Amino acid sequence: MNTLFTINYWTVLAAAIASMIVGALWYSPLILGRPWVRLMGFTGEAMEKAKEQNMALPYSLSFLGLLVMSYVIAHILQYAGVRNAAQAIQIAFWLWIGFIAPSLATGFLWTIKKKPFSLYLIDNGHWLAVLMVQGLILTFWS
Repeated sequence: MNTLFTINYWTVLAAAIASMIVGALWYSPLILGRPWVRLMGFTGEAMEKAKEQNMALPYSLSFLGLLVMSYVIAHILQYAGVRNAAQAIQIAFWLWIGFIAPSLATGFLWTIKKKPFSLYLIDNGHWLAVLMVQGLILTFWS
Protein backbone atom coordinates (compact mmCIF):
# COMPACT_ATOMS: atom_id res chain seq x y z
CA MET A 1 0.00 0.00 0.00
CA ASN A 2 1.30 3.42 -0.95
CA THR A 3 1.11 5.69 2.08
CA LEU A 4 2.63 8.72 0.35
CA PHE A 5 0.01 10.72 -1.52
CA THR A 6 0.45 13.54 -3.96
CA ILE A 7 -2.19 16.19 -3.48
CA ASN A 8 -2.88 18.77 -6.19
CA TYR A 9 -3.28 21.93 -4.13
CA TRP A 10 -4.83 23.85 -7.03
CA THR A 11 -7.55 21.23 -7.19
CA VAL A 12 -8.10 21.51 -3.44
CA LEU A 13 -8.45 25.28 -3.90
CA ALA A 14 -10.86 24.79 -6.83
CA ALA A 15 -12.97 22.37 -4.77
CA ALA A 16 -13.18 24.88 -1.90
CA ILE A 17 -14.15 27.70 -4.26
CA ALA A 18 -16.77 25.48 -5.90
CA SER A 19 -18.11 24.67 -2.43
CA MET A 20 -18.59 28.37 -1.70
CA ILE A 21 -20.45 28.70 -5.01
CA VAL A 22 -22.66 25.72 -4.11
CA GLY A 23 -23.52 27.40 -0.81
CA ALA A 24 -24.20 30.75 -2.46
CA LEU A 25 -26.57 29.11 -4.93
CA TRP A 26 -28.17 26.72 -2.41
CA TYR A 27 -29.09 29.51 -0.01
CA SER A 28 -29.99 32.01 -2.74
CA PRO A 29 -33.59 32.87 -3.61
CA LEU A 30 -33.08 30.81 -6.78
CA ILE A 31 -32.96 27.54 -4.86
CA LEU A 32 -33.72 27.30 -1.12
CA GLY A 33 -32.90 30.75 0.24
CA ARG A 34 -36.48 31.89 0.73
CA PRO A 35 -37.67 28.83 2.68
CA TRP A 36 -34.41 28.80 4.68
CA VAL A 37 -34.86 32.46 5.72
CA ARG A 38 -38.49 31.81 6.68
CA LEU A 39 -37.64 28.63 8.63
CA MET A 40 -34.82 30.43 10.44
CA GLY A 41 -37.36 33.03 11.52
CA PHE A 42 -35.49 35.96 10.02
CA THR A 43 -37.54 39.11 9.49
CA GLY A 44 -37.04 41.65 6.72
CA GLU A 45 -35.57 44.02 9.29
CA ALA A 46 -33.09 41.39 10.51
CA MET A 47 -32.05 40.65 6.93
CA GLU A 48 -31.42 44.33 6.22
CA LYS A 49 -29.38 44.65 9.41
CA ALA A 50 -27.32 41.58 8.44
CA LYS A 51 -26.50 43.16 5.08
CA GLU A 52 -24.95 46.11 6.91
CA GLN A 53 -22.55 43.91 8.89
CA ASN A 54 -19.04 43.11 7.72
CA MET A 55 -19.19 39.50 6.61
CA ALA A 56 -15.49 39.18 5.71
CA LEU A 57 -14.57 37.18 8.82
CA PRO A 58 -17.44 34.64 8.65
CA TYR A 59 -16.90 34.08 4.91
CA SER A 60 -13.12 33.79 5.37
CA LEU A 61 -13.46 31.25 8.17
CA SER A 62 -16.04 29.31 6.17
CA PHE A 63 -13.68 29.23 3.21
CA LEU A 64 -10.81 28.09 5.43
CA GLY A 65 -12.99 25.26 6.72
CA LEU A 66 -13.88 24.26 3.17
CA LEU A 67 -10.18 24.26 2.23
CA VAL A 68 -9.46 21.86 5.10
CA MET A 69 -12.44 19.72 4.11
CA SER A 70 -11.27 19.59 0.48
CA TYR A 71 -7.74 18.65 1.53
CA VAL A 72 -8.94 15.84 3.78
CA ILE A 73 -11.36 14.53 1.16
CA ALA A 74 -8.55 14.55 -1.41
CA HIS A 75 -6.61 12.21 0.87
CA ILE A 76 -9.64 9.98 1.45
CA LEU A 77 -10.33 9.72 -2.28
CA GLN A 78 -6.71 8.82 -3.02
CA TYR A 79 -6.56 6.32 -0.19
CA ALA A 80 -9.77 4.69 -1.44
CA GLY A 81 -8.43 4.58 -5.00
CA VAL A 82 -11.38 6.50 -6.43
CA ARG A 83 -11.17 6.74 -10.22
CA ASN A 84 -14.67 7.60 -11.50
CA ALA A 85 -17.76 9.70 -10.78
CA ALA A 86 -19.77 6.85 -9.27
CA GLN A 87 -17.02 6.10 -6.75
CA ALA A 88 -16.57 9.80 -5.91
CA ILE A 89 -20.29 10.23 -5.26
CA GLN A 90 -20.41 7.03 -3.22
CA ILE A 91 -17.56 8.21 -0.97
CA ALA A 92 -19.25 11.64 -0.66
CA PHE A 93 -22.51 9.96 0.35
CA TRP A 94 -20.86 7.79 3.02
CA LEU A 95 -18.93 10.74 4.44
CA TRP A 96 -22.18 12.72 4.55
CA ILE A 97 -24.32 9.98 6.12
CA GLY A 98 -21.57 9.00 8.58
CA PHE A 99 -20.33 12.40 9.72
CA ILE A 100 -22.34 15.40 8.51
CA ALA A 101 -25.92 14.17 8.93
CA PRO A 102 -25.42 12.86 12.49
CA SER A 103 -23.50 15.99 13.54
CA LEU A 104 -26.23 18.26 12.22
CA ALA A 105 -28.88 16.02 13.78
CA THR A 106 -27.27 16.38 17.20
CA GLY A 107 -27.29 20.16 16.90
CA PHE A 108 -30.84 20.09 15.58
CA LEU A 109 -32.14 17.87 18.37
CA TRP A 110 -30.44 19.73 21.22
CA THR A 111 -31.13 23.31 20.19
CA ILE A 112 -33.03 25.33 22.77
CA LYS A 113 -35.33 26.91 20.21
CA LYS A 114 -36.79 24.00 18.27
CA LYS A 115 -36.59 24.44 14.53
CA PRO A 116 -38.59 22.73 11.78
CA PHE A 117 -37.27 19.43 10.44
CA SER A 118 -37.33 20.89 6.93
CA LEU A 119 -34.58 23.31 8.01
CA TYR A 120 -32.45 20.30 8.96
CA LEU A 121 -33.12 18.82 5.51
CA ILE A 122 -32.15 22.04 3.71
CA ASP A 123 -28.87 22.34 5.63
CA ASN A 124 -28.10 18.64 5.24
CA GLY A 125 -28.82 18.75 1.52
CA HIS A 126 -26.37 21.61 1.18
CA TRP A 127 -23.58 19.56 2.75
CA LEU A 128 -24.37 16.52 0.62
CA ALA A 129 -24.15 18.72 -2.49
CA VAL A 130 -20.85 20.22 -1.26
CA LEU A 131 -19.32 16.79 -0.65
CA MET A 132 -20.43 15.52 -4.05
CA VAL A 133 -19.04 18.56 -5.87
CA GLN A 134 -15.77 18.31 -3.96
CA GLY A 135 -15.55 14.58 -4.64
CA LEU A 136 -16.08 15.05 -8.36
CA ILE A 137 -13.63 17.93 -8.70
CA LEU A 138 -10.96 16.22 -6.63
CA THR A 139 -11.37 13.00 -8.61
CA PHE A 140 -11.26 14.45 -12.10
CA TRP A 141 -8.89 17.40 -11.73
CA SER A 142 -6.21 15.67 -9.65
